[in-house]
Amino acid sequence: MHLEQDKFYISVSIRTNQARLCFCTGITTYIGSCYLIILGKTSLIQKCSSSNCYVPLTQYTFETSLVSSQEWNHFTIEKSNGQFKVWKTSQNKQILSYNDQSYFRTSYLLVSSIGSPGYWKLHDYEFMATNKTFRTLLGEDMKISDPYFCMAIFVAMCQQCTLRFEVLYKTSSTGRLKMLEDTEIKPKKVCK
Repeated sequence: MHLEQDKFYISVSIRTNQARLCFCTGITTYIGSCYLIILGKTSLIQKCSSSNCYVPLTQYTFETSLVSSQEWNHFTIEKSNGQFKVWKTSQNKQILSYNDQSYFRTSYLLVSSIGSPGYWKLHDYEFMATNKTFRTLLGEDMKISDPYFCMAIFVAMCQQCTLRFEVLYKTSSTGRLKMLEDTEIKPKKVCK
């Protein structure tokens, strides 16, 4: 996910009663400007500056809430220049959109839940196909402060393929990369 660009596309799965996503120029909503997207029974897109939010740019009230603490709901959020679009993926339906003529570039995504604990999955899909052995980094450096961080990777491979997965970490004292885990994976037979 590259939020510092004028264009981005984010897939997110949410389990909560009401979800707030802030796309901001700074690391908090109190510094800089943000676009606030609220997903719930009443859903909206708002533009905020230094924690002052203005009249919703677009707002809809739905018969039932778009999110629930009882089940996963899947969304795609797309920004292309000043155009924001929010899609409910399971219905392949656009639920919110707004075109901001005086848009600003965003660099940070802040998420929060209202009314219940929130569970969030941010999906970053990357596809590669090869018939040669090669080594590549799957994504950018991540700064992880939570000791319970979990990452899931789904890989489709041929029967003869082997995937070697290495988790590296950078020590603060030397700045060098060190091996945390090294795993080789072979495809399992899938019963039909």
